[in-house]
Amino acid sequence: MKRLDDFGVLVVDMQSEFEESMDNKEELIASHKGIFEFAKENNVPIFFLKYVNNGEIIPEINNLTSGYRNKKVIKKYAGDGFIRRYSHKKQQLQKESSLYLSLQKAGVKNLIISGVNRGVCVASTMNGAIDRGYDVFTADDLMNKKGSGKRFFNEYSHYFNSYKDLIEFLKRD
Repeated sequence: MKRLDDFGVLVVDMQSEFEESMDNKEELIASHKGIFEFAKENNVPIFFLKYVNNGEIIPEINNLTSGYRNKKVIKKYAGDGFIRRYSHKKQQLQKESSLYLSLQKAGVKNLIISGVNRGVCVASTMNGAIDRGYDVFTADDLMNKKGSGKRFFNEYSHYFNSYKDLIEFLKRD
């Protein structure tokens, strides 16, 4: 099995406001259940990127990580979770995003990315991760089907047809 001590799972925008765009909701829940079980068995941290003012994490997804101590919810204020915020109070730009700082603190260098709005929010967050030197992994069934991006994910990440294929890859030496 590959070393997993520098892996993290990043779930983008799995929130109530985006449920209508989940054309494959049951498949998303089933695939997340599988990837979360794998993460929990291997003590891989799970990060939820939660877009501010767009509802709560959908209960079916949130319940899958209930009680897991190695989980963190991070607020995002723009499409890419790596974008730094400007503080009007301090009149300065953050040195880094909360997402980046959380990943650094956890020692994450490899990200398994999933979520809703594959062609915008997931793709832009993945792009931000790659720009910061992360190695990115994802699978077709870990994202909603609406939107483009298959070619992008295939070219710039370790892209798998299913989360099961991704897990099998990680289990290999």
